[in-house]
Amino acid sequence: MPTKTSGEPTATTAKSKTLPFTGLDLRWITLGGLLLVGMGMSIMVVQRRRHGHGAGR
Repeated sequence: MPTKTSGEPTATTAKSKTLPFTGLDLRWITLGGLLLVGMGMSIMVVQRRRHGHGAGR
């Protein structure tokens, strides 16, 4: 019985953007993290603007 030596993709190379046991897509995790950071920064900007306008008048 001949063995296959062709370059078939293995499970590790085909799913390099997912975690091994959960299959969690790392692109969605990164996108969600960036979204949360952006939301937090926008809250900080709004609070600083409100505080700045109130203190000057």
